[in-house]
Amino acid sequence: MGISIWQLLILLGAVFITLVPCACALLSKKAKGWSKFAWFLLSFAFSWLGYLGYYFLVVRSSANTPAEYGRIHPKRP
Repeated sequence: MGISIWQLLILLGAVFITLVPCACALLSKKAKGWSKFAWFLLSFAFSWLGYLGYYFLVVRSSANTPAEYGRIHPKRP
């Protein structure tokens, strides 16, 4: 009894679905410091739900307040 190709594909798909949000959280330039760490923990614990929730609640709202979450102020013309 070995592993079938379908079992292998399902296993690889599950690993991919779990790791992609974590990698996106760690490689994102939209969050810094503790925000990035919290994003990583949420996406690791809840996979896509944590990733999407944190993105819409924190990262998108931080676009309106660049001083928060370690962001740098844009250059003034």
